[in-house]
Amino acid sequence: MIESIKIQNFLSIRKELTLSFVATREKDRLAGKGEWTEKHGGRKLSKMLFLFGNNAAGKTNIITAIRTIRNIVLNVPQRRDSPMDFMPFLLDATSRKQPTRFTITYFIGEERYQYCISYNNKVIIGETLILVTGTKHNVIFDRTYEPDSDVTKIEYGRVCDMSNEDKQALIKSTKVNGSVLATFWDNNMSSDLLRSNLLFFKDKIAFDMREGESLADILSSGTKAEQERLKHIIVMFLRLIGSNINDYEIRVQPRYVPKEILEHMKQLNPSLEIEDILKKEYVPYKTLTFYHKTNKGQFPIEEDLESDGTLQMIQLIAMGQYIIDNDITVFLDEECDRLHEIALKYLVLCYIQLSHRCQLVLAGQDTSFLENKSFRRDSIRVIRKDKEGNSFVVEPSRELYQRNINLQNYIYQLSGLYDDLYSKTIYPELSTFIDFVLKKMR
Repeated sequence: MIESIKIQNFLSIRKELTLSFVATREKDRLAGKGEWTEKHGGRKLSKMLFLFGNNAAGKTNIITAIRTIRNIVLNVPQRRDSPMDFMPFLLDATSRKQPTRFTITYFIGEERYQYCISYNNKVIIGETLILVTGTKHNVIFDRTYEPDSDVTKIEYGRVCDMSNEDKQALIKSTKVNGSVLATFWDNNMSSDLLRSNLLFFKDKIAFDMREGESLADILSSGTKAEQERLKHIIVMFLRLIGSNINDYEIRVQPRYVPKEILEHMKQLNPSLEIEDILKKEYVPYKTLTFYHKTNKGQFPIEEDLESDGTLQMIQLIAMGQYIIDNDITVFLDEECDRLHEIALKYLVLCYIQLSHRCQLVLAGQDTSFLENKSFRRDSIRVIRKDKEGNSFVVEPSRELYQRNINLQNYIYQLSGLYDDLYSKTIYPELSTFIDFVLKKMR
């Protein structure tokens, strides 16, 4: 689980922005039916965060920053001079010349780690991995860049469990624009510490449904019992929003590939193992059919004819099941805005009651479900921009925890929406405004 993420000099984030998952002393209101938090190393971490803010406030930039951290950690550049994914703050004269810096603190089991990286458009300037034990910071590795000699230097701490041979090989193999963790993994070296940390970024952080898989693939994964359990949950939620879908079916269909194309592929790459495909002449794929029950019978409808909102809800249910089963932290950007507010409220509460050692971050503007009495208020993060264009997390006021507060109004006020709408003393009538627009269009 993630404790905090710090971002500096990235897109609209100039000053250091901290996205913290650390919960306050607020009491849960679920009456023993699950908790909003999970305890690690004496810290209560939120299992769910909500990022609210106006359009262009910087919500998406926060998620893009986390995606960028993950990409840098996992990917080895092909060339030493390949440009870094460098997107600094551009609204002042100095930030564009300064490095981007990310720091992420997280738990693997009960062990607490901190990973920090800074870089510019050409090189990684610094990269550090620390094992935090109480107040003691045990360095696993500390990587620096020497501009005069244009080389990377790596120093290892006492807790690093690599052999001396692998340590030296890692120094030689690490490119100036490639992370130590990615290089370690790419060269098949041995270290339980480095391996577990790389796998945390690889397997425990995600941003949407499993990439490259269709909804039919996702709904048909796992054992038959798991598939039936998921189908039962999906149908229940569909009934909740008034849908008449009572079943769905996944079929494997043949997709024929012309022999000429397969033979051409074989000529281009003789070592390509396509003999089985050549014999069968097709590549199978899966189709998804939903069954709608009405007073006149049951009727099939293909996936591409269903509404976006229905498919979106099914995807979120499947993702919820996936992250609960695999202890993943998932960041979703405006993925819930098309859902019915009742369905979203039930999805949130079901996730909270069933989840364990996983986290879900929802960025968007839908505040319709916040009035539920069991909603934990310290899971709210409001993102806003200052007059210099810098995105920041607004510090909550004491008003947030008052019993009778209207959370929707509170968020609107905190995000500056009211400032934008009501700051002018003279506000035109709607009919006057429309007349003005029509005249300008003529």
